[in-house]
Amino acid sequence: MVDKPSGKDGFHPFKELGFIIRFATGILVRQSKAEPMDVKLDRQTRISLLKRVSRRAVFWSGILGAITGALIVFLTVLASPLEPKGGGYGSEFFLYYSIVLGIGAILTIIELLILYIMTMRNARTIATMSGINPNSALDDEAEASLLLSMIHAGIEAPNSTSPLHGIDPVVNIPRWRLIFAAVAYKAKVSTTKILMKAIWRRILVRVLGRSVSRTIIELVSIPVFAGWNAVVTNRVMRELRVRALGKETVEEALALLYPNGFETLPDEVRNGCLLAVRSQITSIADFHPNVTMFLDRLVEKHGRAPADFDNDGNIDDSEIREWMRGKVIGRLVDLSLDDQLIVIRTFAMACALDGRLRSRHRRTVRQMKDQIKVKTHQNYLKDSLRFVRTGK
Repeated sequence: MVDKPSGKDGFHPFKELGFIIRFATGILVRQSKAEPMDVKLDRQTRISLLKRVSRRAVFWSGILGAITGALIVFLTVLASPLEPKGGGYGSEFFLYYSIVLGIGAILTIIELLILYIMTMRNARTIATMSGINPNSALDDEAEASLLLSMIHAGIEAPNSTSPLHGIDPVVNIPRWRLIFAAVAYKAKVSTTKILMKAIWRRILVRVLGRSVSRTIIELVSIPVFAGWNAVVTNRVMRELRVRALGKETVEEALALLYPNGFETLPDEVRNGCLLAVRSQITSIADFHPNVTMFLDRLVEKHGRAPADFDNDGNIDDSEIREWMRGKVIGRLVDLSLDDQLIVIRTFAMACALDGRLRSRHRRTVRQMKDQIKVKTHQNYLKDSLRFVRTGK
C-alpha cells in the first residue's frame, strides 16, 4: 500500500518505492500537451489512437539505438591503434579493453536513461489521452494503482507476487527457475549483440577473407542496437496501452463471457472459472494488474471466498489445497458443454489480459478441449488476445 501525500498540491513521487520509480513518477506527472480522448469512442477506436503514440515511440527508440551503436563503433575505431597486436594479455590488452568496454557501458547507461525518459513521456501521453490526470490521481485509489502499474510497465519492473484471495502466484515455481528467468532476461541484449556479431563475423570472414576490416565487422552492432530498441519499445508500448485501457477491457470481457452476469452461473461453473483464473496466475507466477482486476470482479460477483467451494461458510484444509493447487481440467468433467466452454474461455481471457502467452497455456487449453464432449477447433487464446489488443 502507498500513502497519499498530506498536502493538496498534487501527485508526488512515492518515497518508499525507490529512486527509479520516483524518477519515473516525476516525469509522469508533468504537464502533457495531449488531450483526453472522447469518452464516447469505443475501445477499438481508442486503441487505434493510442497506437499512433506507440509508432512514434518505436521509431525514435530505433533512431536512438542506431545513434548509440554508431557512437560505440566510432569510438571503438578511434581506440583501435591501442589494440594489442599478436593477442597479448599484458597492460596493452587491459588498457584497450578497459577503454572499449568503458565507452560501451557509459553510452549504454546514457541510452537507457534516455529510453526511460522517452517511455515515461509516452506513458504520460497515453494516461492523459485515456482521461487520467496524474496530478489528481491519488484522489482515486484505482487511478493511483493504474499509474503505478504503468510506471512498472514503462521501466519493465516485475508484477506483484504478493498473495491475493488466497493465491500464492509462485507456489508451483521452483526458486531456481525464478532466479534463472531474471538473469536470462537481463542478459538478452548482450547475448543478442554477441551472437549477431559472431554470426556476421563468420559470414564476412568467409565471403571477404580474413583481411576484412574490423570496422566493417563492428558496424553490425548498429542494426542490432536499433532493432532491439524497436522490439523492446514496441512491447512496452503495447503493455502500456493494455494497462491504460485495462478497466474498460475487463468490463467488456465480463460482458462478453457472461452476458447474463457471472453471479447467475451455477456454483460449479463459477468455481471452475475462478480456478481457471488462478491457474493462469500460478502458471505465470505473478499478478498482472488486468488479471488482478478481472479476478477481483469475479470474486465480488461470486459473493464469497473463492476457496469456499461448497458454500458452507467454512473453508477446510482440502478446500485450501484445491484452491491453491487444484487442476481446473478436473472441474470440466461434470459440466455441460456450454458450461465447459465458459470455463475454457475464462482461462483464455485471463491469459489474454496478461498478454504473456506460453506453450503451457496452449497445452492447458488443448487438454481442456480434450475433456469436452464435442470437439471444437476455435482458437480461444488467439480470439481473446485479439479482443484485448485490438478491441475486435
